Amino acid sequence: MEFGRGVFAEFETPVPTGATFIFDPHDEHISFGVIPDNVQMLPHFYDIESSLPNDTFDAVLTMHYEEEELTLLSGREENDVGLYFNPETDEWEVQETMVDILVNTASFRTNHFSRYALGVIIEPTLEELFKELEEEVVATDINGWRERLLLKRIKTTKKLIARNSKGTQHAAMMLVHGLYETIDRYERKVLLSEEEASKIRGIIEEITEKLKTKIGNSHKKYNGDNT
Repeated sequence: MEFGRGVFAEFETPVPTGATFIFDPHDEHISFGVIPDNVQMLPHFYDIESSLPNDTFDAVLTMHYEEEELTLLSGREENDVGLYFNPETDEWEVQETMVDILVNTASFRTNHFSRYALGVIIEPTLEELFKELEEEVVATDINGWRERLLLKRIKTTKKLIARNSKGTQHAAMMLVHGLYETIDRYERKVLLSEEEASKIRGIIEEITEKLKTKIGNSHKKYNGDNT
């Protein structure tokens, strides 16, 4: 069922005869409700009402987006998400979303109609991740030379990345792997709790993925690939 403006719903079972729908699109900056800290909202939201009682149907709601709007928000299409506005909590809730970058759509399941919008998850920068990593290390019970060693390695890694050359970035990647192994070793020696080690490893894994992307982009640059 197409509502308009690139918004449509696909129901798992036939819609009962006589069911009614009201579709009210809004093109404006979303300034109400609590928005997740890591989400930037696209400047549209949609009110969808139906005579169908809540929880009596299952549907996939699909919404179209413009790539230019994501670019303005410094977001990636893969991080596009659907959000539902919960009037009881006054919060925008991220839905499990499937993005089709070929046709610029984001889809998610629902069993009720309400107010919906699209947003994009903004990934932290390498600088922000390193700052978070340093804060997590300081917050643990690790102290003395072990803490100083970790912080020194983090600082050295940041310096290598800042030099922005193939050689220094590969060296930085080796240091990042070394940090990961050190955290594993500290956990085995019970110098870190399982929760602390897991959180720090998660940050290191995010840094690793961003560094891989950065190295890949550098290879394209040095190989003269401007596509």
